[in-house]
Amino acid sequence: MDPFNPKEDFMEFQRRQPPRNPPTPPPSQNRPQPGSGPTFSSGPFPGPGSNPGPGFGPGPGSNPGPGFGPGPGGPPGSAPRTAPPNFTPSRQMTPFRVDPSSIRNCLGRFTYVWLNNGDEFWMFPIQVGRNSVSGFRWNRSFGWSFFGLSLNRIDAFMCV
Repeated sequence: MDPFNPKEDFMEFQRRQPPRNPPTPPPSQNRPQPGSGPTFSSGPFPGPGSNPGPGFGPGPGSNPGPGFGPGPGGPPGSAPRTAPPNFTPSRQMTPFRVDPSSIRNCLGRFTYVWLNNGDEFWMFPIQVGRNSVSGFRWNRSFGWSFFGLSLNRIDAFMCV
């Protein structure tokens, strides 16, 4: 028997080492279950059983408008399943800067937006931040696509 065998010594060393990557658990383990995610008492994410509040659609008792919510409009936070109204609303002058509280009233409703650069389009806002609004923008060729916009770029808007 050889007192020094590099191959056997190496194999013994490998056997004593912990595995580098722990074995992958079966698919049923370590997977978050629906509703088991983090909960927040305040901020932009709703907690369980709470009113989602600003930024996640209209609150209770409000008229969510066409194409929003369960049924024909889809779940809250998703693109509407219907096209926006087939008209362009008349522009109303907005003497002040657009702020989050003013556009928050349009969450979950078809909203016509006029930008500072002259562009105008239908939008379906689903979230309003301190300086921005996000939602879905209508394009006649492609339908609804996710879209974000700085509030500084909005010249005027109108919800229907």
